[in-house]
Amino acid sequence: MGLILINYITPGWIQSFYGVLTASTTNNETGGGYFIQLLHGNFILWLHGLALSQHNFYISLLKLIIPNIIFLALIINEYWLKKESFEGKRLLPFIAISPMSIILVPYQVNYIIASTVLLIINLSMIILKMPIKLAKYYTMGIILSALIISLINFPYLVRDILARNTAGHSIILAKNEFIKFKPECTKNKDFFIASSPLNYLIWREIGVHPLTITYSGFYDRANHEKLSCISLTYPGSHNLYEPTYPVWFKPDSYELIFTPNLPRDSLFMFWKSNSSQTWESQIFRKIKYDK
Repeated sequence: MGLILINYITPGWIQSFYGVLTASTTNNETGGGYFIQLLHGNFILWLHGLALSQHNFYISLLKLIIPNIIFLALIINEYWLKKESFEGKRLLPFIAISPMSIILVPYQVNYIIASTVLLIINLSMIILKMPIKLAKYYTMGIILSALIISLINFPYLVRDILARNTAGHSIILAKNEFIKFKPECTKNKDFFIASSPLNYLIWREIGVHPLTITYSGFYDRANHEKLSCISLTYPGSHNLYEPTYPVWFKPDSYELIFTPNLPRDSLFMFWKSNSSQTWESQIFRKIKYDK
């Protein structure tokens, strides 16, 4: 029933995700370029990978911070009240590694949410093995964290469901748009196509092998000179009329060759969303090289 509901809200998403999951449309690729740069000591380049231009990044970060603060406060309180049997120390390693996804793949905002869920699950499993009185004490932290995160998440969840449902077959529209512009963006095989992570799998599905706009190599001028097209999506831009631009994007170096008919989702004369939440993209073509 859940899969049917997902397919109804976002037609075509399950098929595309299956293609990525099984590598039938994408090959086995990972996005660890920024972490590799960090290992090489290039901190500034790694810093560019943080999705600081996306409103969703700060909301996701807040959801991760909340349980960390709550449980650190409970652990400190337990330490001062009961030094002989300090059970809270067992929770500290999981709190310490909870921001790991930000370090490994800074541009993946959704991974921060996954880290938050895993943190709460791990803490819950440890709490179950504590003495009953202490388990009740830390369970309050679980309940409080879940309540606060749910209150933060609810309006965004409603917004996204309404917007994506209204957008309907946007993934199908996006695929048709990419097929139309595929010849333009692939006429020279020595040149790259840069796509947002959201529309990356659709390009792969139609037989194009792009690099994501978060690819660390795009901070290198030599790679800029081999960039033929850029495909940018709207989610995360915090603006109905503008897509999410990468940090290295220079408007005077690109020509806009396609923009979707957005926004088109409204409710009682008000926009449901401050981000279109569709798969469609603005497509830019390189018009001159960086100097």
